[in-house]
Amino acid sequence: MRKVAGIVIALLCVLFVACDNHCYVPQKSMLGIAFVDSTTLKPLEMNNIGIQGVGSDSIITTGQQASEIFVPLKQNAPQTDFVLAFSRTIEGVEVITYCHLNVSYNAYPQLVNPECGCVMFYELESATCINAQTGEVLNMELYNTNVVNIERDVHLKIHL
Repeated sequence: MRKVAGIVIALLCVLFVACDNHCYVPQKSMLGIAFVDSTTLKPLEMNNIGIQGVGSDSIITTGQQASEIFVPLKQNAPQTDFVLAFSRTIEGVEVITYCHLNVSYNAYPQLVNPECGCVMFYELESATCINAQTGEVLNMELYNTNVVNIERDVHLKIHL
């Protein structure tokens, strides 16, 4: 009787382990945005980065310091809008910039594999970032138009 119970327990353990989902790839595609010095084309470290989705109450990040940021795109819409706030020091003076970022794209589901299921991929069409204080359109570059589930992949470059 103990042998039968041991075999049943062993089979149940094998069954539970076999049903475990082993998805080791990112299951979300994130838009990568890099801040770049317009003269040297080197990465610029921004201070106090704040990002909020327009049309939602979600604050994506606040107080971050980085030269690259990664934000999610809406899966059920042809565009996503963000409010970006960041600061940098120019000749000893902290300059704060607020801008409205609009990203237009085509979204399509992509089957990654049976364990992971589908991930939404995006093909960027355009992006504009308008400085809220001056109304000036910031110089941007569509660096890579294919937003897929590769971590830390840069798609847009904002030249400052």
